[in-house]
Amino acid sequence: MARTATIHITFAAIMGPIVLIMLALSLATDKWLEFKVRRNVLSNETLKLESQLKYKKVFHDRYRGVFRECFPGPNIQFPEDTEGLTDEYCLEISFSVPEIQQESYSLEYNQRIHLMRTHLAFLAIGLVTYLAAFISGIAVCCSRASKWALLSTVFTYTTAFCVSLAMASFHGVEYLERNKIKDTIGNIIFRKEWPRELIIATSRSYGYSYALGWVSMILSCITGTFYAFAAWYLKGERYDEKLTYDTKSRASDFAYTNYPMVSTIPEVVYNPYEETRPVYAYSAKGGPPTMLIDSSIRGRPMLIDGSSRGQPMMIDRSARDMWQWNPN
Repeated sequence: MARTATIHITFAAIMGPIVLIMLALSLATDKWLEFKVRRNVLSNETLKLESQLKYKKVFHDRYRGVFRECFPGPNIQFPEDTEGLTDEYCLEISFSVPEIQQESYSLEYNQRIHLMRTHLAFLAIGLVTYLAAFISGIAVCCSRASKWALLSTVFTYTTAFCVSLAMASFHGVEYLERNKIKDTIGNIIFRKEWPRELIIATSRSYGYSYALGWVSMILSCITGTFYAFAAWYLKGERYDEKLTYDTKSRASDFAYTNYPMVSTIPEVVYNPYEETRPVYAYSAKGGPPTMLIDSSIRGRPMLIDGSSRGQPMMIDRSARDMWQWNPN
């Protein structure tokens, strides 16, 4: 059982940093969605719409992450004063709801903003909880305590649950953008308002950031299962150790119980017609000497102190002439 627990702890400890790195990369990188535009199939009339700022972004290849949308192609350039411009070709994604006095927007657009916030929040919570699971996993490796393994199990399953909610929120955002939202907010125009040719010429695919999110969720479940089995085996290991200790303790108690018992109160039986001299005995464990009645004459019993039961006695007969006991 101890070997099985070690195997589960080892696999969980190996997968711990892997999942942590994958989850961090999924949150930090920008390859959640990738758009490819076949400009060669677009008519000249459709391409003329590119001159409008709100159409400028959707006519070019791009990829999108949690925090920004990037346009790596050489055919697009943004003015330096463009709001949210980073790294010369990336635009930050806004998580703020437009004020009603400035912009009019639909309920679907408002839902999109809140789902984007939910996506970011659950990814961050999952990353924090898995970091806690990784730290408690180190404690499992050091102490081999089942309580730390159970705590790691709770943290890893919490991470998997949070990441799954984040992925569901991401797909909710994607569904609203593709099928529901008709608003044009600032320089953002959604698919429902694209020209028909542009919709046909644009292909969408999921990037490696999206894949890392799902894989990290699955591996979090597997890691939590390893920790759960490790906690179960460690608890059984502690139970076996306790059972072995109790068995040995009962066996020791049985040995002492079945040892010939003597009274702890000295009892002296003497013959008043014969002279008896004390003899001193010393226990192998040390301590004060125990007085014994000399039994060199048959019929004269020994005085035994029960506290030295089971210990070899060393009799000192040099003290025989120290004093004499007179029954009268």
